[in-house]
Amino acid sequence: MSESLWGNIAEPDVQSVSEILARQAEILYHATTGRVRASSTAVPREERSHPGTVYLQFAYEFGLFSEKLNGFYFRMFRFAHNIELYPVVFTDIDEMVLAEFGVDSSARFSHTVSRPEEAMGFIGNVLKTARVSSVVAGMRKMSK
Repeated sequence: MSESLWGNIAEPDVQSVSEILARQAEILYHATTGRVRASSTAVPREERSHPGTVYLQFAYEFGLFSEKLNGFYFRMFRFAHNIELYPVVFTDIDEMVLAEFGVDSSARFSHTVSRPEEAMGFIGNVLKTARVSSVVAGMRKMSK
């Protein structure tokens, strides 16, 4: 019998941005009694517009929707990374969220994080903005 030549192939004990966002989507679903939902969807390479993400292997879009609002969808941001999970580049952030951060929305803004803690901090800052709170409140009200 041969010995393994693979070295350490254990699954990394690190939370991916997709896992962080899935948990936040679950929290939102329960907090709004299912009226507002959040999800990440894959973005094909040909639909990537930001130069910082074109060459990354995996790209996703995170946004809000409600089944009762006839296809209404609010994109919060996109994010991309390679197979190593980190660093992650956040792009295409909602213009009004950027304005709350004091960033000119006409610039090709991107934000890169290197660790899960940084990702959670950035995502938390976006989710806590007045813009996102207002969109969630409006969707919740209209989804009755």
